[in-house]
Amino acid sequence: MIKVYESAIARDSKSHVANTCKIVQLHRNTVRKIVNRGSKTPDKAGRKDARFKNIDDFTKEVIKRTMYASFNDRIVPILYSTFVKVKARLDFPYKFTHFRKVVNEFGFRYCALDSRISTMRGPRLRELKTKYIKRFSTFREARKVMVNSEEQKS
Repeated sequence: MIKVYESAIARDSKSHVANTCKIVQLHRNTVRKIVNRGSKTPDKAGRKDARFKNIDDFTKEVIKRTMYASFNDRIVPILYSTFVKVKARLDFPYKFTHFRKVVNEFGFRYCALDSRISTMRGPRLRELKTKYIKRFSTFREARKVMVNSEEQKS
């Protein structure tokens, strides 16, 4: 845009900004700001995860081995619990979000487990389910009429 403005000045036209606005298709105020600022571009904020990119190979290998160890023990590796294990093993100065990025770089994929399914498989609920099935089968054998209590209310 600065070059367009300078070429408008070189043509010796009276309205440099207006001609530049027509060519560049920007508003006059925008062109004026850019011309007043000059040819230098505004400073961009640097990436904040530059420190994260400096993780050494040893730390990456410990993270990988911790993930694979939980697979070998037939335990689903939950991301946060693995993060806590790695923090306990070595002085891991990074946050959980950085840890998640490292795990993604290794090619591991993760998702939220259905808490309802894992709860249903608990020992307490398995026991209640077997009691219910036994009781239900005894009622069936006795040919008793079973009425749902919720159906009676309506």
